[in-house]
Amino acid sequence: MTYLNQGGPLMYPLLILFIIILLLIVKGVFKNTEKQKLISTISTLGLFSMVLGFFAQILGFIGAFESIALAGDISPSVLANGLIVSYIAPIFGILIFFTSQIGKLILLWTKNKNEN
Repeated sequence: MTYLNQGGPLMYPLLILFIIILLLIVKGVFKNTEKQKLISTISTLGLFSMVLGFFAQILGFIGAFESIALAGDISPSVLANGLIVSYIAPIFGILIFFTSQIGKLILLWTKNKNEN
């Protein structure tokens, strides 16, 4: 839970997108629905999640640089800790993207298996 809070305000929308992607993958595996539409939606949501993670990082950098400018001089350890925290949202976005691509592969395999 601390990573969700440390990652910034866009971590919860990323979590919601992750849950939606997982639900769509499960729906595609267990129900005979239009898989091509699901594959396209999962792919788009995964890419959007990755971009949203990097957007959250850029917003965090802007806020951090404003704070550094106001404080004047900061220690390197404070800067290093801030950089570590800034990578939480992009990493989560990339993990969501990877999950969506794995789900896409699973749906493509099940789609091809059902066609044969």
